[in-house]
Amino acid sequence: MILGMVLAAASSSSFSLTTLVSLGVALTAIIGALATYFITRRNTSGSVGTSDADTLWSQSQAMLASSQEARIKAETQRDVLVDNQSSQIVPMLITLNTSLTALMSLMQQIVIWQNKQDAIIDRNVIAIDKQATSATKQDVKIAALKEDDNGKN
Repeated sequence: MILGMVLAAASSSSFSLTTLVSLGVALTAIIGALATYFITRRNTSGSVGTSDADTLWSQSQAMLASSQEARIKAETQRDVLVDNQSSQIVPMLITLNTSLTALMSLMQQIVIWQNKQDAIIDRNVIAIDKQATSATKQDVKIAALKEDDNGKN
């Protein structure tokens, strides 16, 4: 159809050869551009096609894989450390608990012994008080007898 128009125009005397060549070049450029667009669009649909975007995509995928590997490695190291620490700490806590239980038993025995000593001291103080009281009574009697003797003399 376009070719027909071009040929009709060429047969008329108003068109020159230069105009005809210019129209052919323009038409070829338009057809070439459309063909390139549709071929490229079909080949690149659903994927990254440019070299810079492809490079960035592969770098981001590599960084993601590296960070996931680092995270997994860190979690593994953490688990190993926790296991090692717990295998050392648990026996220490058991020993500490046993020592504290023994210490509490000793403190209870000391308190019982101290209470017995206090009871003994209390009994001795009461006995001494009784002796002092009876000694004071005897001193009062002796003093009264001496006064009586002095009064009779």
